[in-house]
Amino acid sequence: MSVARLKQIREAEKDSDKIVKEAEEKSEKMIAEARKNADAIIKKTKNEAEEEAKDIKRKMEEETEKEISALEKEASVKKEKIRKLKKEKLEEATSIVLKQILE
Repeated sequence: MSVARLKQIREAEKDSDKIVKEAEEKSEKMIAEARKNADAIIKKTKNEAEEEAKDIKRKMEEETEKEISALEKEASVKKEKIRKLKKEKLEEATSIVLKQILE
């Protein structure tokens, strides 16, 4: 082989090494960018999920408060009815006892 041919081969090897190195660097940059994008997507998704969870929790708490309020109202009405019935039964029993005493 001639010296000129050896120089051409050596230049080709250098060019090849340069291309490989550039490809590796570009690949590393692309991987880093992909990781950065993936991390951003994960963070955004996590934040959205947390906000949705907070919203669901808030809605559940509101519904629970409404149900508690309705149950308290219903219990209050029933309590008042029971109190009224007790009073009526007491008055009726008192009336019967007084009637029997006075007879």
